[in-house]
Amino acid sequence: MRVLLLEDDEDVGPWVRTGLKENGHVVDLFANGKDALIAATLQSYDLFIFDRMVPELDGLSLLKSLRASKNQTPAIFLTALGEIDERVKGLEYGAADYLVKPFEFAELLARVDVLASRQNASAQEQLIELMARWLTLKHVSCHCRRNLQVPPFPATTLQAHTSLSRLP
Repeated sequence: MRVLLLEDDEDVGPWVRTGLKENGHVVDLFANGKDALIAATLQSYDLFIFDRMVPELDGLSLLKSLRASKNQTPAIFLTALGEIDERVKGLEYGAADYLVKPFEFAELLARVDVLASRQNASAQEQLIELMARWLTLKHVSCHCRRNLQVPPFPATTLQAHTSLSRLP
């Protein structure tokens, strides 16, 4: 996954970036919200991980701005603001998850993996839907259409597909 990490702590940011890279992710680290906003606007990311209290543009305002521009990239807040009203606010602004500092890296990685698996499932559903639009079989009449054209399928191919499609 390509991850945009917004973290101004000089110890935490590089540590999280290194851990994510060691687990196969590509990570761009930013220490202020304005630079992160520019990057998120110019580059496509699979995941955002934002600290809430950073210079120039805080993480909450950054996420609000991205959501206003229709950017629906999943986001995790990684922050010291752990009061329940702060966590709720982060989720209401569009974060998929919220992790309070201090944290264990294994927990962050598990949360990243969950979001990655959700995105993979969504991508597979979109591929299946695209394939369904590309190929339409009519079992009752044994007609097949591909892109609104009738392809030259022999009747045995249609019969085989009909039989296979009825299997549980």
